[in-house]
Amino acid sequence: AEADKERWINDAADWNIDGPYNRTALYDLCETTKWTPGLAFKCGQMRGGIGNIRNMFLSCLRYTIEAGGTSLIIPEITARAEDLIGLTQGKHLPFTYMFDLDFFRQSMAFACPQMRLVTHEAELGADLTKTGELYPKDLGPVDPSSGSLKSTKEWRSKFDSWLDTYKPPHGFSQATPTLVLLRFNLPSLFDWPIISDSSPFIVSYGRILRFSPSILHLAATVFYALNKAHSLNLPPNATGVPQKHKFYGAHLRTDVDAAAAGFASYAEQSGTYLSAAQNNTALIYLASGSGTDIGHFITDAAAKNISVATKFSLLESSAEYLDALEQLKKLKWDQQALVDYVLLLRSSQFGGTGASSFSWNIAFLRHVV
Repeated sequence: AEADKERWINDAADWNIDGPYNRTALYDLCETTKWTPGLAFKCGQMRGGIGNIRNMFLSCLRYTIEAGGTSLIIPEITARAEDLIGLTQGKHLPFTYMFDLDFFRQSMAFACPQMRLVTHEAELGADLTKTGELYPKDLGPVDPSSGSLKSTKEWRSKFDSWLDTYKPPHGFSQATPTLVLLRFNLPSLFDWPIISDSSPFIVSYGRILRFSPSILHLAATVFYALNKAHSLNLPPNATGVPQKHKFYGAHLRTDVDAAAAGFASYAEQSGTYLSAAQNNTALIYLASGSGTDIGHFITDAAAKNISVATKFSLLESSAEYLDALEQLKKLKWDQQALVDYVLLLRSSQFGGTGASSFSWNIAFLRHVV
């Protein structure tokens, strides 16, 4: 039985909503890109929650490809402050804080071998020069309604002109590389206009960022506990949005930073989720960083005969999950949110708040299957 459980959890950890990652579209893009030897890029401060960090990095990588950069420094992640509000002053954490570095390296080696991935600036050589920093959208023109570039057709030529102002007399080369620092503002949604890329690229590109294996295994354990406790009979690795009426996934974003940013109130969010769930299921998986509001939500749901499960309640429900519970407790707030991210992706129906990049990331992923 223990072997069956572990096999189920491992299968669930390998799950992706749209099946195995297809790198062909990225390969096709890299094959048709005009590359500039010696042109290296660094992504400015990766900060915020997973929604913003994911969007920033995918935008940075996409602009690096568009610019023909032949080297990219693997970005670090800036830790969120303990008060949850400060995003810029924390210590620098490795890419593996959230993501699977081996998977990213292997995917890039296959799909985009023209680009070298390095860990530190020093790997670029002693003769490295640096340009000024660049907010990619500053090269314009920007669509005021979406915040994206209106078109990417002229961006490369505008970038090349911008870069020319920093070109050394002998030009760029692998021996004398130049480093460009790309910066992005928050929120980072729609920085690159994805509509300019092919449909196969749009639906597959984000998959290059896979969560770290330990977090995926932990999320799979929570999913196993949910499946078992509520007799959902969900398979561990079936692609697509799960069967209807199994469980509703709610992202209750009422933490102190959300309140400070003017997000919808607890009453607005909880009322919407409970109303939607009442018509579809008797079970809600609740993702929230606010312990106080989790308690309120459980009480409000009980009045409507709806059960509520959270990652902690599920792992605390049985001694068989003790190791997983200890692992969860050791994770930082934003890492714990990755577990919720996976569970919400797997819900029969999902509810989030429009001000949250976390909610938008989940909604878009569910939309493409």
